[in-house]
Amino acid sequence: MSSPDRVVVMVSSASYEKVLFAARLALSLQAQGKQVYLFFSYGAVARLRRGMLDAVGDETEPWLRGLIEEGLKRGSVHRISEVIREFKTLGGKVFACSSALLLHGLELKDLEDVVDGVKPMAAFLRDEGYGAQIIGV
Repeated sequence: MSSPDRVVVMVSSASYEKVLFAARLALSLQAQGKQVYLFFSYGAVARLRRGMLDAVGDETEPWLRGLIEEGLKRGSVHRISEVIREFKTLGGKVFACSSALLLHGLELKDLEDVVDGVKPMAAFLRDEGYGAQIIGV
């Protein structure tokens, strides 16, 4: 049985709009007083590489890239880094999948400082995710 007070948002894509959506969802839930964890796996881990949180590149669908870039310039699209930092200010936690790091040839030292920990998915779900509602993005 899941707890309505604990939520895990699983992110598997590095696409700008998907990561932004996941971060804003996590922020909104955290602001409601829930304990929320963002877990970046597979492709999404690439977004956590230093300097990549706010980059808009090939990981994002071509038809969206220009819209997102223009929105970032105008201020109508949020920067992922700002949303995640606000999420963390409210007590949210960010984890990266250790298998995904291996896939990308990354280590913890290669990641943005917003990452609270690195774990295999099974261990993360056993520990932080135990009894939590799980949302996949």
